[in-house]
Amino acid sequence: MEDAFDLPERAVDSGSRDDLIRLSLTSIFSEHSVNQAWLELSRSHSTAAALNTQPTVSVLDSFTGGGNQDELFSNTLSQNLQLADDITYARNRHTFKAGGLAVAERFQDTDRSNFGGTFIFGTDFERNERGLPVPGQILITPLESYRRTLLRLPGYRPLQFTINSGDPFIGLTQWQGSLFAQDDWRVSERLNFSYGLRTESQTHLRKPLSVAPRAALAARPFRNKKSILRLGAGLFYSRIDPGITIETERFDGVREQELVVQRPAFFLSIPTVINRATSLTTLRTKSRDMTAPYSFLSTISFQQKLPAKLSVTMRYTWERGLHLLRTRNVNAPLPGSTDRPLPTLGPILQYESSGRSKRHEFVVTLQGDLSGKVSFYGSYQLGFARNDTDSSATAPANSYDLTTEFGRAAGDQRHQFDFDADFLLPWHIRLSPDIYVASSAPFNITTGSDDNGDTLFTDRPAFGKAGDAGAIVTRFGIFNPHPGPADAIIPRNFGRGPGEVSVNLSISRTFSFGGVSKGATTEAPIGSKDRNDGRAFWPRLKSGITDRNYRLTFSMEASNLLNHTNFGAFNGVITSPVFGRPNSADDPRRINLGARFSF
Repeated sequence: MEDAFDLPERAVDSGSRDDLIRLSLTSIFSEHSVNQAWLELSRSHSTAAALNTQPTVSVLDSFTGGGNQDELFSNTLSQNLQLADDITYARNRHTFKAGGLAVAERFQDTDRSNFGGTFIFGTDFERNERGLPVPGQILITPLESYRRTLLRLPGYRPLQFTINSGDPFIGLTQWQGSLFAQDDWRVSERLNFSYGLRTESQTHLRKPLSVAPRAALAARPFRNKKSILRLGAGLFYSRIDPGITIETERFDGVREQELVVQRPAFFLSIPTVINRATSLTTLRTKSRDMTAPYSFLSTISFQQKLPAKLSVTMRYTWERGLHLLRTRNVNAPLPGSTDRPLPTLGPILQYESSGRSKRHEFVVTLQGDLSGKVSFYGSYQLGFARNDTDSSATAPANSYDLTTEFGRAAGDQRHQFDFDADFLLPWHIRLSPDIYVASSAPFNITTGSDDNGDTLFTDRPAFGKAGDAGAIVTRFGIFNPHPGPADAIIPRNFGRGPGEVSVNLSISRTFSFGGVSKGATTEAPIGSKDRNDGRAFWPRLKSGITDRNYRLTFSMEASNLLNHTNFGAFNGVITSPVFGRPNSADDPRRINLGARFSF
């Protein structure tokens, strides 16, 4: 499961191969028009096979062991054909551009994931000798529930068991296309205006065509021409990943079935035949009104040249995202009941475009090139990003109430600072440091149980008070792990990890040597006065000498020079013994030595 420790026994043998052929043609029709066309053929083949085919045992936010049922066996072949053509026409103060792109993709996917089954352990209760919960509903952790299940104590068992069966092969063809047209209008020496329109189309959508207008303005507001003001706004669409269509066609209930057994009476030894009367079949569908996600993006920036070859830029960006993708169980038990809207069917996990987002971002940058020996770039970013879904795989805590989902985006890091520099030291030694510092990123907090019976372990706790029965006190607050209908659920991505610090350094020294040799050849323009008049240039032979220069470069690159520990994902199940602790980390300090010879 997500955010858990993977044991070594879940190792996977994987491989991939990519092939690409690209042909391009540039045609100059006149001094005013240029056409560029290209054709690309690509092929990607990947395979994966688990070294251990035993059932997976997932103890929420504690560990995941057994076989790797997520990648039990897969064989994916994708073939891609792309054809594009762009034409540029310049006349007077206008530069017109137009073009199109057509993409045909063919997928052949064999995926036997979870054909061996997965057991999931979550939060449970203290039970008496008859296996019934003791009064007061005393919670135990997923790890303790797993331990007691191994001891075969009465009443303790996994919370859920899932297994797939059927035909694992899917063949799919998808077409994509886009057209655009724009005009860059040089109104005056101090004002440029750009405007255009772009259309996107894609198969496997009810509304396959999307239209995106865009416009931008660049002006020099002062006569000294040391300042530039830029404004821009437009719509930007995202394409639907073909993997969503593949999943919905695979798990249609006929081709392949995903069985879900709540609190199975068996563990590790899986019955040859699972009683369908006590299990549910999970279907995956796409919403009938699914549309391509899009965002409205607007930005304003001001750039000012400063003395000593310095330049400062300030930029503000506002973004509003709509029709973002999420997953929702549209056949979950109705609130306060165990009845489903379609009682003869099990969970129906529906991909839908019902999400939204907002983002504010302010960036200030300072860059300069001092005396040709010192150049640098520094930026500070202040951002606020909120949404109610982070990806197509994001599921709400309550499938019937999306109002509690709007919170911090998974990538919402409030402050970010980046500094890059390049120093040319004596003896031609080049020193290039790179420093990145960022504030904490959020993570989601869940209960580790499935109180609403939607088969998704996305339930979030409610805010609690000190002294409340069953309340859990953490460094992030006091939480009620089993909230009632009137309790206030905590926002999504409520947890917060530590900040991030990364310092990288590169040092290099280049030695040049070689001589001269007689030959024929320099390239010089003919038929034009200078290289900026837009006319063609042709090589002209000239007898003389050529300089053959050899270069030998020695380098040392150090990543994470300070060996600072930057954590990855965090454990978010409040009943886990490792709640709030990281379960992964980025690479430690690494030093690479290299040598390169060129001529």
